[in-house]
Amino acid sequence: MFQQKVEQGADAWPIYPLVYERHRLLSAAWKEHVGHTNENKAEALPLDVAIQQSELLERQIQELLQSYP
Repeated sequence: MFQQKVEQGADAWPIYPLVYERHRLLSAAWKEHVGHTNENKAEALPLDVAIQQSELLERQIQELLQSYP
């Protein structure tokens, strides 16, 4: 449900999908890092790799924010 709203919001503000992707990436990696167990948990990257990828997303977010009127 939330993913659908994020995708719909993309037309209104293209930053939403990037923020959502960064959140999901870091959330899953952190949960894996601290040993969170749940049979339905998302697949996660190692925390250091997730942080590196989130930094790339953050740059994209900042670029969009600077170009947004």
